[in-house]
Amino acid sequence: MPQEIIKPSFLKPTFAKFIIPILLLVFLAFVYIETRNVGLNFWSCEFLSEDKGQEEILEENYFKLFFSMYSNLILSEINPLYPVDCMVHSSDFCGYYFSEENYLCIKNSILSKEGSSGFGSLLNSGIMKYKKPSMLLLLLNAFLFFIAGYLISCTIAWVYNKIKSRNQQQ
Repeated sequence: MPQEIIKPSFLKPTFAKFIIPILLLVFLAFVYIETRNVGLNFWSCEFLSEDKGQEEILEENYFKLFFSMYSNLILSEINPLYPVDCMVHSSDFCGYYFSEENYLCIKNSILSKEGSSGFGSLLNSGIMKYKKPSMLLLLLNAFLFFIAGYLISCTIAWVYNKIKSRNQQQ
C-alpha cells in the first residue's frame, strides 16, 4: 500500500512560504533606513558648507551612498510606485529624505555653483519642489512586496512538490 503524498493547497500558509516575503520586507526597511541616513548625513547644509574633507568623507562612505542610490533605482524600476529619493531619480512618487531647510540650502548651492560641488550631477533635469516621501506609499509598497514574495514562495513550493511527486512516481 503506497503512502499517499499530501498535497497542500497552493496558497496555504506554511512557515517556509513566509521566508521570502520577510526577507523582502527586511530589504525594503534596510533601503529606507539607509536612504534616510544618507539624506540626513550627506544632504545637509553643514556638509555642503564644509570645504575640507568632503571628498574623504564621501570616499569613506562610498558603499552607503552607492547602496542607497542604486537600491532606490532598482526598487523604482521594479515598482514605479516606490517613493524613491528625488536626489537619485525624479518621478511622480519620489520624495526628499531630508528636511526642507536642507533642501533649500542644497537647491541654492546647486543653482549658485551649477553643480561644481558634484551634487548637481546627481539631479536629473531641473530641481523638483520639496516633498517628503509618502508613508502611505511606503506601507503600500511593503504590502505589495510581501504579497509578491508570498506568491513567489508559493510558486517555488508548488514546483518543488511537482518535481518531488514525479520523482516518487518513478
